[in-house]
Amino acid sequence: MAHIDSERLTLVAVGEQHMSTQETGHLEQCRTCADSLSDLCTVIGVARDAEPVRELPAMPGDLWQRISQEVFAQPPTVLEVAPGSDRPGRRRQGRTAWRAALLAVAAALVGIAGTLGVQTLVERPPTIVAEASLGSKNAVTRAVRGTVTIVDTGHGLQMKVDVSDMPSTTGYYAVWLYDGADTMIPLGTLGPAPLNLPASVSDLERFPLVDISAQQLGQQAHGVSLLQGALRTE
Repeated sequence: MAHIDSERLTLVAVGEQHMSTQETGHLEQCRTCADSLSDLCTVIGVARDAEPVRELPAMPGDLWQRISQEVFAQPPTVLEVAPGSDRPGRRRQGRTAWRAALLAVAAALVGIAGTLGVQTLVERPPTIVAEASLGSKNAVTRAVRGTVTIVDTGHGLQMKVDVSDMPSTTGYYAVWLYDGADTMIPLGTLGPAPLNLPASVSDLERFPLVDISAQQLGQQAHGVSLLQGALRTE
């Protein structure tokens, strides 16, 4: 039996038609047709997996042109077939080009899906998981107030501390998570940049308090608490 026509294989792959018993038997014996059908099913499967996606990024206008240039950079070579030779050899060469085109399209689709996945990760807004209002713990900060926001970035927790009108200091201010008993975890220096929370303190129920302390230069231990607030988890 001659090779199964490529259009016929396409219709079978998309479910528009069904294979006959004779064609099924041919696939069991013919690796060329079986591979072509497998490639078609791969491409269609990738396309169907992408169906639920909405608001796809705009496709570059020259995408299909670049695909065709890459796949058919060299024009297909036409083999001279001597009289009496096996003519299906030319068809096998055509099918090789057809399979190459399918694989290139599949790679392009996978690349688009991968790009979309990266964009989704990058553009996904952080989720607020906890907040706190800071109140004074010392006379020098009696009029000072502040807020704390902890967000889940998708890659870990980050804390943003917003405090204004802090008194001047010869040292610096540090931010801590406090369990309310005897454990305080330093997060970093108070400032405009968000602070990354280590995995060891990601359990905010265990460390429900945020503490802002005055530290002397070079001081490692907790200094003097100036502001403190209890986290409200979302």
